Amino acid sequence: MEQAQLRGFRDHRREGLWRDAQDSAEEQQLSAFLADDGDQPYPEDADNDGDVIIIIIIIIIIIIIIIIIIIIIIIIIIIIIIIIIIIIIIIIIHHACSLDRGLPSGPGWGVRGGDGQPAAADAAVATVSLWRRVRRAEGTDEGRKEGDYTSTPAAQG
Repeated sequence: MEQAQLRGFRDHRREGLWRDAQDSAEEQQLSAFLADDGDQPYPEDADNDGDVIIIIIIIIIIIIIIIIIIIIIIIIIIIIIIIIIIIIIIIIIHHACSLDRGLPSGPGWGVRGGDGQPAAADAAVATVSLWRRVRRAEGTDEGRKEGDYTSTPAAQG
């Protein structure tokens, strides 16, 4: 009985070796066929093409992100430059207005001589000065002191 079992194990072992040899031959044929195409020798390694595509896609995504970041930085720089230009223009206009009216730059901008009088007072002073010139031209306001506006229509009544 033991010999029969031993014989069965030997036959089974021979059959296993024969299958291993057959698998090895098929593997060699397959590797020769794949080697002709320039692919990987084993089918399980043929998936590397997918890895390469994934790597290329990742590189493209990284490049796109870098380009977007650069565009955002350029837009921010342009906005900062525009704000600086607007501030410079405002300063130049303010300074030009101050020079035109003989005003100091700063909080006194917009008042005559920087003396704190509002623009309405400027208009009133200009009107009185014009009225005095007219009266002098007529000869009716001679001899009046500077700053005496009693002969103006508003003062009379």
